[in-house]
Amino acid sequence: MFKKPNFFIIGAPKCGTTSLAMWLSEHPNVFVTDPKEPEFFNKDFVPPFKGGLKRYEALYNRVRPEHLAVGEASTSYLRARSAVDEILKYSPEARFIVGLRNPVEMAISWHAQKVFEGVEDEPDFEIAWRLQEVRCTGARIPRLCTDIGDLMYAEVCALGSQLARLYEKVPRDRVFIYTLDEMRSDPRSLWIRVQEFLKVPDDGRQHFPAYNATRHVPKGFRVVARLITLTKRNLGIHRGMGLLKRIGEKISRNRENTVSEKFKAELYDYFRDEVELLQKLTGLDLSPWLNLRNVEYVKNNGS
Repeated sequence: MFKKPNFFIIGAPKCGTTSLAMWLSEHPNVFVTDPKEPEFFNKDFVPPFKGGLKRYEALYNRVRPEHLAVGEASTSYLRARSAVDEILKYSPEARFIVGLRNPVEMAISWHAQKVFEGVEDEPDFEIAWRLQEVRCTGARIPRLCTDIGDLMYAEVCALGSQLARLYEKVPRDRVFIYTLDEMRSDPRSLWIRVQEFLKVPDDGRQHFPAYNATRHVPKGFRVVARLITLTKRNLGIHRGMGLLKRIGEKISRNRENTVSEKFKAELYDYFRDEVELLQKLTGLDLSPWLNLRNVEYVKNNGS
């Protein structure tokens, strides 16, 4: 049976959305598309979904009557200015799930992800950050980058502004907010709240594996992976890289954080207004995200 999606995990990237989507896909009353991120409603900076609406709706062909919650998880939707409007035109009562994260950590992780994908050719994040202004002029764009917005790290991680834009369009009772900190520290409690938000019964899940950790692989492998990804996109193939991805995971290692403390402190100053806006919008205590000293205090005191 075909059933329109009624929930969307719209971001932010590097905030545990892959893990959450995987957990939901294993719930007997929830259906999540494969691929996880079809990006159909992003008209801002993603190439048009090959095959249009008909092909998008085909992603839901395996929906069954027991699937009470039906959705997808495209993390560009929160950043894209057009996506939520497009979703609401298609599914007016849609519900939205948003993951948040310390924007400094998110920016570092996002850069590492783009390096892994071959989109970013500057492995030093501080240099890549300072290239943003130059790249806005069209200079120093990596050869395999198809969307300059992916390298605008300040904009990608402007979570306060993005959430404010979402709240202008969607009633708050149809938006579920969680933080990556919460997902890591108490996933069971978060899981219970997510199920309640989606109006599905508790499946009793107790094991919460993490998916999609940032990786580092040799440059040659990244280039090959990026070329294959671009070819598949041009052909309208929206599935993952399968064997190539598994090989990459085998030869990869977790990327070490090489960002200097001085530069990290600069990033905390830069994102302060965004974090304060997030606090105002959500009512959450995000004080550890406001400066590096707070983060180090929390770590050292075991919180």
